[in-house]
Amino acid sequence: MGATILATDWSNYAISSENNLSRGAVLSRQFNKWRPRVSSAPYIADAVYNYIIQKERAEYGVDSLSNLSFAHSFAPFDSSEVSLNISMMEFLRQIAPLADSAVKINMKVDKIVLNGSNTGRPMLVYTSSNVTFSADHVIVTVSLGHLKANIAALFDPPLSERKREAIRLAGFGTRERIVLVYNTSWWRAVWPEMKNGVKVGILKNLQPEAELLLSAWTASIAEFSEDTHIPNALQFEFSLDAESSVENVTDASVQDDLTVLLRTITPNVTIMELPVAIYRDNWERNRLSAGTHSFFAVELATSAQNLSFLDLASPDPAFGYSKHLHGADRLVPGLLFAGEHTHPSLSSTVPGAILSGFREANRLAMVYT
Repeated sequence: MGATILATDWSNYAISSENNLSRGAVLSRQFNKWRPRVSSAPYIADAVYNYIIQKERAEYGVDSLSNLSFAHSFAPFDSSEVSLNISMMEFLRQIAPLADSAVKINMKVDKIVLNGSNTGRPMLVYTSSNVTFSADHVIVTVSLGHLKANIAALFDPPLSERKREAIRLAGFGTRERIVLVYNTSWWRAVWPEMKNGVKVGILKNLQPEAELLLSAWTASIAEFSEDTHIPNALQFEFSLDAESSVENVTDASVQDDLTVLLRTITPNVTIMELPVAIYRDNWERNRLSAGTHSFFAVELATSAQNLSFLDLASPDPAFGYSKHLHGADRLVPGLLFAGEHTHPSLSSTVPGAILSGFREANRLAMVYT
């Protein structure tokens, strides 16, 4: 095993218009063309390929690149990624009081019903707090993972068949994040570039004997970096495959496993420290999120119904109702959908989530103008 500052640039990659190809299949095909050029060191080529696969899995939040449609997988931004100086949770804490009368915190929605009595507002929202809200329209912004897990119980009447199938086939995965905190930034003596935000890539299968000591779940880790929010901290982001899990591993074991991993790639282990704290995400176990990242799955791209992100974003016809507007009865949408998974080009991003909300608000504005 080894560590190096690595970068991959797929901007000039040959884009395929064939929807039935997965990103994994395309990368494998290109790698097999390139591998003979480094026949003198095939194990290094394999290590680099493994690094690229794990890095891409983490980037897209998928358990396997064979599930990700290549024709619909692309970098959403041309410029570098921007990181806020504060965490998203802290950002939400600061803005929540600004809309205290309009936003209800810690109130889970159990069911959304189209009221068939034709009295009062047609949409009813039942919550776990035994509070019921009535509305003319409801915009659903829950995560795709929560939607997948609760689609049968959440809506009455059931969503249209096309909408249900689009939700079922759309991809949704989890990007794990673990932060180890130390007394000092000891790694800067080994990789000085890290203080400038450069990530360290991990090449595996170079020291087979040393790697026998590694826990299986660490095989998914392609790189690590300095945490931008916590001093003297390393951040590991990765996506686990279907057979591996770290969310049930204890904090102590995770710290030990990552310490062993770092020891295999650090040239001078005497400068290493033991972590003093650990922070972990639990998005997959969180029943209100059930993951972190949506992606355009091969199954969605090749569906017989020709489904797309538009089907995730469109109002559901099962919840349309008649409303008297501008002197005439008009069919208006009662149930609308927003969220990062409904944006056709910015899925899995905060801008995509925000813009999808603007889109649905504008859709309603058009109904009344």
